[in-house]
Amino acid sequence: MLEQAAVIRRVTLAPELPGALDAVRMLVEAGVKVSAGHSDATRGEARAGFEVGITQATHLYNAMSSLRKGGEEGLAEEALSTPGVLCELIADGIHLPQELLRHAYGKKGWEGIALVSDATAGTGLGEGDEFELGGLPCGIREGAAWTAGDGAAEGRCLAGSTKPLFECIRTMAEQVGIPLAEAVAMATLVPARSLGLEKSLGSLKVGMRADLIRFSPNWELAGVWIGGVPATPGR
Repeated sequence: MLEQAAVIRRVTLAPELPGALDAVRMLVEAGVKVSAGHSDATRGEARAGFEVGITQATHLYNAMSSLRKGGEEGLAEEALSTPGVLCELIADGIHLPQELLRHAYGKKGWEGIALVSDATAGTGLGEGDEFELGGLPCGIREGAAWTAGDGAAEGRCLAGSTKPLFECIRTMAEQVGIPLAEAVAMATLVPARSLGLEKSLGSLKVGMRADLIRFSPNWELAGVWIGGVPATPGR
């Protein structure tokens, strides 16, 4: 990974694993930003990761230790209470309930949250359709993407999301009730800042890359531009 550091923007790791803190130090020194995620860290283990250079939490509350999941506070609570740590939210209406989305917004504000879609190969498929994710058989059931199995006992887990990022903006604006401008910024400007791309992406300014969408008051997609060029169907 260090040999390819010039083309790696960010790495997610579990800070409690053996050698993780040394890995964080080496990655940060090489110019790679580090996130904490898919982790069972205690609050102390999460704090140690933040102290050596972790700056972001991947998919807050999902695949992550927290009071909500294990009965003890963990990575989620430490990320929410640590200044300067950016928290990602999968606001697709399935991964997290409105209460947790609202709580995260209350703790971090729009500048401390990056909306992410977590959209996988199931996006755009219909009810009952099948697909593979990392070699695992998955399917669309009740509007969500799941691994094979009929329930927790059979090992069924969410297999990413079926919703594009546009729907995450809608969830935050309509269901959580935050200002639309802030919801849009959480999906554009904040992620651009996270990746160090805010000078070319993430806001409507002269000289910025014109990747745009237009939508109606009823959330109907009315236009897409890529680099300022109207996108044709199927592009």
